[in-house]
Amino acid sequence: MIRFDLAGERIELAADAEDAAALTRLAGQFTGLLGASAATAEHAPATDPALRRLLPDPVQDDPEESEEVRGLTAVALVEHKRANAERVAATLARPGALEPRDELAWLQWLTDIRLVLAARLGILVDGDEGLVETEEQRAMGWTYHALGALQAELLELLDERAAQRAGS
Repeated sequence: MIRFDLAGERIELAADAEDAAALTRLAGQFTGLLGASAATAEHAPATDPALRRLLPDPVQDDPEESEEVRGLTAVALVEHKRANAERVAATLARPGALEPRDELAWLQWLTDIRLVLAARLGILVDGDEGLVETEEQRAMGWTYHALGALQAELLELLDERAAQRAGS
């Protein structure tokens, strides 16, 4: 089980070894997906639907402007997403109190990995079930929803901490 708890002012990560290993593998797969896109990300829109979700056209309805902006931002964006995945994996290796930058990395990575899973499952909006015809799709769907619950838990704790600070 992976969970977050609020301990005073700190968000704490608790992770059992099996689930931590599974999420670490997922973070590794995510960085692999990004690595496959890094060479072309700044020059052309992604062809993989998951990468199109992660790296959408920066300027809608203007391919020339989009290409120019992509050339200026794509490498940094890919690197930022990769760094978030690596930070998540590092915190899974040493559960406990998270630094503020770890909290942000978790939130951003959970969003990104859910975008990848949603693209793979054909989920367009929250509430869609997507493709659940095969065992692999059912597992991805379960992971998508479990990570959404984990993300909601982290957001609730951040809101609770903010409310505590405001009340102090």
